[in-house]
Amino acid sequence: MNCAQEFQRTNYSGQMLTYAMDDDSGSWWWWINIIGTLCFGVIGLIGNLICFLVVCRFALPQHSFVQYLRALAIFDFISLLFECLQSLNNLLVYLFAINILNFQSTILCKIYEYSSHVTVLLACWTIVGLTFDRLILLCDPWAKQWPNLSRKICNLQCAKRIIYFLICFSLIINIPHLIYQQWICRKSGYRYSAAFTGKFYSNETQNTSDHFNCQCRISPSHKQFTVLLYVQWKIYIFHLLCYTLLPGVILIASNAAILQVIHAPRQIVGQKNEHLKSNLTRTLTSVSLT
Repeated sequence: MNCAQEFQRTNYSGQMLTYAMDDDSGSWWWWINIIGTLCFGVIGLIGNLICFLVVCRFALPQHSFVQYLRALAIFDFISLLFECLQSLNNLLVYLFAINILNFQSTILCKIYEYSSHVTVLLACWTIVGLTFDRLILLCDPWAKQWPNLSRKICNLQCAKRIIYFLICFSLIINIPHLIYQQWICRKSGYRYSAAFTGKFYSNETQNTSDHFNCQCRISPSHKQFTVLLYVQWKIYIFHLLCYTLLPGVILIASNAAILQVIHAPRQIVGQKNEHLKSNLTRTLTSVSLT
């Protein structure tokens, strides 16, 4: 039973369903989200720009972690730029009815959505690559089976190959955004969305009939199976599995092993070099944790 049938069965007003699915612009949590995203986004943009310049100018390029830090600064900068643009657009639409992301073209909205999701996924998995690189270099968990594994993985060429693989992986897995996303203008309310399937009759008001919400979204013209497949892919495959669970588990396990090695008792021999390595490891671990 879908939402419309449930509302009909319990005799709720159809207008309540429309209000429930409408935009929550102007609420206190909306303002916190917008202002917080813009403030932290600007700080992140400046920080990533400084990080990229410092790494490119002063760091030794032959180290693998330098390649990951460069790529992470680039991907983080682009993903934060997308987030700031989206928040700024929402703010301008609410205050001045100005839509800076009014593409009016399906091709442009496809490229925008595809690029934003690609860079977000790349930023996430680049942190995973950086953390796994530190794990292999410090812990060397497969030293008995493959004695030279750390040298083969933790080097400049391997880091570049891993970054290129992550780029190809992100480009491929986000292809559904190119296929199913379209520039759609529809009336506000749940009954005009692609998720609505049941017969639903309610009194139209002048407010909802005159207001159109234009956005890059899946078209209601697609078959219900296609809509369901896309929604399931975006929620469970992209956001839950590829963006949350897999990188989260890898980061937690890897950082736990790295922290255990850092705080393990060491011999006095090479104390100065070990101290420098520990400081570098703590810095890179804090990057992956944040």
